Amino acid sequence: MGWANIALLLIWCFSKSVAASNCRPGSYSVQDHVLKNHTIKTSPAEQIEECIIQCMQHPGCHSSNFYRKYRLCELNDKTHASHPEDMRQVSFSNYMENTLQPITCNKHSDCGSYLVCLSSLKCGG
Repeated sequence: MGWANIALLLIWCFSKSVAASNCRPGSYSVQDHVLKNHTIKTSPAEQIEECIIQCMQHPGCHSSNFYRKYRLCELNDKTHASHPEDMRQVSFSNYMENTLQPITCNKHSDCGSYLVCLSSLKCGG
């Protein structure tokens, strides 16, 4: 089994194990969108799975942008949940959140969808 298949299996298993929680996502991706202004590393990637693996292996990577046309992967230190104003529509791209990397909620967020809250906020009330 290749790294890409292992990564997808890990993501699938993780999503199944946290599906019942209100504070943790299964997985999150948006086609034809990217998160701008938070790139910590750029590198080539032939397939989207390679980009997912790069993010999972890089400390501090909370999301990634994959540009299908250019075979390019950008690792981000933030997510759409903490910086929704930085989401941009870009053809032939995919934004993906690293659900295995916990993030803190920003001051305007609560424990809603797609967040892993590490602050003092209580989920569901």
